[in-house]
Amino acid sequence: MVAAENGALPGGKAGGVGDVLRDLPPAIAETGRPVTILMPSYNRLHTSDGMEWCGAFPVRFGQESLNIEWYGKQPAADVDTVVLHNPRFDPQNTGQIYCDDGPDNPFASDATKFALLSLAAGEWLVRHADDQAVLHLHDWHAGLLALLRERLPAFERLKHLRCVLTLHNLALQGLRPRRGHPSSFERWFPELDPDDALLSDPRYHDVANPLAAAIRSVDHVNTVSPTNAREILQPTDLARGFHGGEGLEVLLQHAAAEGRLHGILNGCDYTATPLHRPTFPELGEPVATTLAEWSDRQPHNKSLFSLASRSLEQANNRQPSIVLTAVSRLTDQKAGLLLARTQGITLLQQLLRSLPNDAVMLLLGSGDPGIEPALAQHAATDSRLIFLRGFSEPLANAVFAAGDLFLMPSTFEPSGISQMYAMRAGQPCLVHAVGGLNDTVKDNINGFSFSGPNTEAQVANCMASMIHAQQVFFDQPERWQEMVSDARAARFLWSDAAEQYETKMYV
Repeated sequence: MVAAENGALPGGKAGGVGDVLRDLPPAIAETGRPVTILMPSYNRLHTSDGMEWCGAFPVRFGQESLNIEWYGKQPAADVDTVVLHNPRFDPQNTGQIYCDDGPDNPFASDATKFALLSLAAGEWLVRHADDQAVLHLHDWHAGLLALLRERLPAFERLKHLRCVLTLHNLALQGLRPRRGHPSSFERWFPELDPDDALLSDPRYHDVANPLAAAIRSVDHVNTVSPTNAREILQPTDLARGFHGGEGLEVLLQHAAAEGRLHGILNGCDYTATPLHRPTFPELGEPVATTLAEWSDRQPHNKSLFSLASRSLEQANNRQPSIVLTAVSRLTDQKAGLLLARTQGITLLQQLLRSLPNDAVMLLLGSGDPGIEPALAQHAATDSRLIFLRGFSEPLANAVFAAGDLFLMPSTFEPSGISQMYAMRAGQPCLVHAVGGLNDTVKDNINGFSFSGPNTEAQVANCMASMIHAQQVFFDQPERWQEMVSDARAARFLWSDAAEQYETKMYV
């Protein structure tokens, strides 16, 4: 497997891809197929506990000759981790997995370092891969490796390996110019044709699309839920709030017609199922501690953390009658609908106004610099919203365990993992019935779902679901406990996913 993230390494994940790379490989290894994961160092992961220097090899990247070191650790459960190290994997010297180049130069730094990942991973595989290996690429970050194995004479050996691609988020494709820019295909691989048809983006002639190249080149493609595999065959229509193939739907339709496209739902690790549901005061202690730590580290956000601390103290004093929760990266995908306005106010304002005065909504996450201030403003005007700007996995687990109702009104969601974590802890979810949310949350059984033909209808239907959920919670306690039990009993197993990868993708 070649990927940008791996949650098995401390600091090795930024989102759901990291969860998958942590949990899917051991499940695949259980089928009798050992797994090796290759990823970049970001100038720090090669120093993780247990990592040992294993060797080095040269690559020719653009006009540079680079030395790629590789580090490994003792395999666990037939899963090897290989970290490829060169300072070029940390172009902004931040140690971050993903760079922010701003709206005027999107993906420039990331595209260059992930082009290097494809090249370095290919060189490593030429030297070390078994002749019967399957090459499993994850998202656009590894997409160029599918092209390089077709075009580079030095990678001839890799052409004989089965190659598959998993789409975790089709909205991100790593688009870059074909030529004429420091971060362009021509600069990375001057020996190859920048006008190669494999790179063609269906929408923009002068753009190189790593994900399109991979979809055209690999033996099989999958997305991470059956519903999303159907959605991506349709064109995206933002006027009605629908995200589909994001410009690649025709390529995906061809893959489906050829029997190459599959929908395999992600799983969840149930060994970490919480045994105890903390009371709100019990949750308040780790929240307060985390807020104090964040405030010390980020003095420029001190007022935001102080506001959250005051609201938390007030909530502790009034013993909330219902606790709503949300744990999310703050992007348009995750939070856009919450901030959508109808009748002059946002959906989030409508949700808060529907709650009793003694209710609480805990929102944990960070992300888009345009979304964070909007949420902070909502928290400043309604003390029922406690905005915890940041992320802590232990705190997230406590929030999953302590809430009564988990909100996940994503605009689109290929699989989703947060709803699985909430359900695992016995927390019913209110979700937009898209992608993996539709495949995991069953309306009025283990949670609540809504849909709609456009954004306005989605907002209205989300509100209707919220009011219905509160009616069940307050007026039908026995029915609510049945839903809690059904949520906790739901199982989305990595072993089931691994079996489908084995039968649909790897053979």
